[in-house]
Parts: sequence; structure tokens; C-alpha cells
Amino acid sequence: MQPEADRILVCGFGPFPGVTDNPTTALVRSLPWNLAGFNVHRWVLPVSWQHSGAWLRRRVQTVSPHVLLLTGVGSREGYVQLETVAINQQDGQPDALDEMLLPGPIDPRQKVGHQKPCPWPVADLVEGLQRRGHPIESSDDAGRYLCNHTFYEAVDLPVPAGVGFMHVRGGGYEGLRDPRRLALMELIKSLHLVLRL
Repeated sequence: MQPEADRILVCGFGPFPGVTDNPTTALVRSLPWNLAGFNVHRWVLPVSWQHSGAWLRRRVQTVSPHVLLLTGVGSREGYVQLETVAINQQDGQPDALDEMLLPGPIDPRQKVGHQKPCPWPVADLVEGLQRRGHPIESSDDAGRYLCNHTFYEAVDLPVPAGVGFMHVRGGGYEGLRDPRRLALMELIKSLHLVLRL
């Protein structure tokens, strides 16, 4: 009897104001069920201040992933960005339900600007993907919207090999050869090697 494969939970987001077609929805759903030693679990989160964190917590409880990879739309045209930190600050701008929050800390027990680092060797992962021709860079600013908010809350979830966040450029999904999809798949393969699961 073969041992059970490691589980990775990969999450995208739905639409939100200004991005009616969020490419991470299709990117995540396009992933194969099995990849590089992982059983791949795919999930799309709502862009909601109230609900995204709760949905993610429930999914983590259900799947019990070894690794959690979040994906969202970033502002850097042409590049994929692997975030190094989540920041304790939110802008509170309207979400997909047109709900807002007061700007300020995500966790009021911590100072505004408090950082939670991604536990992965981001520089090594980025360098490896660059060598394979993927337009990727590291980033120390995940924004102040729902991406950063969800990332900040997710870092503390019970995921043994940790949580990371990848931003991709906007624009509609371009099919199986979409450069963003290829970079995402390569990152997943690299995670299994680098984290030595």
C-alpha cells in the first residue's frame, strides 16, 4: 500500500470592484489533481472582509493541508510576485459585497505595520523559477486589501509546511499555456522539493 501523498491547498479569489474577471479563479481550477507528489486541493475564496478568512479556516480544517498557497491579482504588469511578508494593515476599501472596514490594523493587538514572514525560502524559490524562464520576483508589499488581509490571518493556521502568497497580473485566463499557470505549477513543484515533504 502506497503512502498517502502530501496535500497542498491552492486558493484563488473571486471578482471584486475593478476586477470582474479574476484570473486566479480559472488558474486555480485549471490545476491537475495530482502534481509533483502533491494531492492538489483547489478552492476559490470570496473577496469579502467578513467571510474570506472564515471560509479559509473551514477549508483548512476539512483538507488538513501540508502546504497552503494563496493566489491573488497584483498590480505589477507582466510579473508573478511571491510575497515575503504579510502586513498588519488594511485599507478597508469596498469588497465584492460592497462592504467596507475602517482602515487600520488587521489585528488590533499588534502594532500597525507588524509583519508575519512567509516561512518559505522565497529568494531560493524565485531564483529557481527565474532560471527556468518564469517572469517572477519577490515582493515585500502584499498591498492592504483582501489579499494581504487573508494572508496575514492565514499565516497562523495549522499548516505544517507553512503558508505563502503569489500575486499574478490581471487579465483573463489564457488557457493551459498561460504563463501565470505555468509559473504556478512550477512553484508547486519547487515547493515539494525545497520543503522536503
